[in-house]
Amino acid sequence: MKRIIVACFVFVALTCASLAHADDAKPSKDSLLTAWEQVQKDSSYTVKFEPTKEKDVYDFETTIFPYKGKIKVLNLLIEKKPAHFYEFQEYGDETPEGDYAGIVELELDGIDDKFLRKFSYSYHTWARDNALYYHAETKKWYTPGQWADYKETLKAAKSAATSGAVCGPAKNKEEGPTFLSVLISWFPMLLLIGVWVYFITAMKRAAGKYPNPQIVAAENNTLLKEILEVLKRKS
Repeated sequence: MKRIIVACFVFVALTCASLAHADDAKPSKDSLLTAWEQVQKDSSYTVKFEPTKEKDVYDFETTIFPYKGKIKVLNLLIEKKPAHFYEFQEYGDETPEGDYAGIVELELDGIDDKFLRKFSYSYHTWARDNALYYHAETKKWYTPGQWADYKETLKAAKSAATSGAVCGPAKNKEEGPTFLSVLISWFPMLLLIGVWVYFITAMKRAAGKYPNPQIVAAENNTLLKEILEVLKRKS
């Protein structure tokens, strides 16, 4: 009986721990809202985006479609989605563990169906960034455009690593000449200079051992004259 109780206790503890871990891995709604606010501020179309005293209401002005008024966040939804959710994953891919989709449901004050029909394309282009993707590895929220850029960066890095492992590091075409190539190109000239220096040195040494015959003859004549003068004095 005690074993059954202990087993049940362990099972409940493990279940609670796994649920707690899952809750910790899931991003918060505050992080989603903060990321969405930053997206609106960073948009090149945004003229004004400022929070008001009213909760989740912002003064908003944009040039992507003619609008100046208030924007209100109605709901924040974070959940696991199929792999083909929006533009974040290619169809058939499995959603990585820990990744989530976040939707910011909102309302633009004064917008009616006529406005939406008139500016349908620009509105949906803007609304596209109200769906964000959370990547557990980087712990960041991405818009569809940001996520596409991130995936391309990963693919390029992976491709470079693969090609580098197979073919070795790529050579830079603009890389300057190496020391070895310079040495090889200058080797004939250096050899000629070395031979010339060798012969000059050898000639100087030979001149030291074997003086000029004319100088030797002059010195001998002077010595002979001195000997003759000494002999004359003695006689």
